[in-house]
Amino acid sequence: MTRKILSFLTVLACCVCVQAQVKEHRLFRFERSTNDNIVCYDVRLKDGKLDMEKPMEVYWSNLKHEYRRMSGLNVFERRFVFGYNIRGKGKDEVSFVLRASNKKLMHVRLVDGRWRAVTDISGRKAYITRMYVKMKSAMKAEYLDIHGRDLENGNEVTERLKN
Repeated sequence: MTRKILSFLTVLACCVCVQAQVKEHRLFRFERSTNDNIVCYDVRLKDGKLDMEKPMEVYWSNLKHEYRRMSGLNVFERRFVFGYNIRGKGKDEVSFVLRASNKKLMHVRLVDGRWRAVTDISGRKAYITRMYVKMKSAMKAEYLDIHGRDLENGNEVTERLKN
């Protein structure tokens, strides 16, 4: 093989590995009605274990390029909208609430060998796959939909939270 082809294949293999790693660490994504930009919530590990001080990496991406990081959150976004507050810590688990909805207690924990954000969705224990917020105005939400998978049977579950 020529040197150019070999270099290209090496770069391609690295990109696939990075995308697989990001996909594996994704807890859920937060979509909005205003545009295709999403907020990604990925688990943070330290020496192979959950980072208890900062258990999630939160950043902007785009639905078209879901596994490509665009930018981190600014202070306003972290503090009032997309940030989170830790409510408790266990041995291998962190409990938190999102600032967008302080009503829903969630837990970052291992589920079948993969890190998940677990909560009650429509009365069922489930892990979150995505959230969607329908905006009424620039700073006011009409509702928040939480989508996930039931831990017992794997069925999709959803719940709508209204302000």
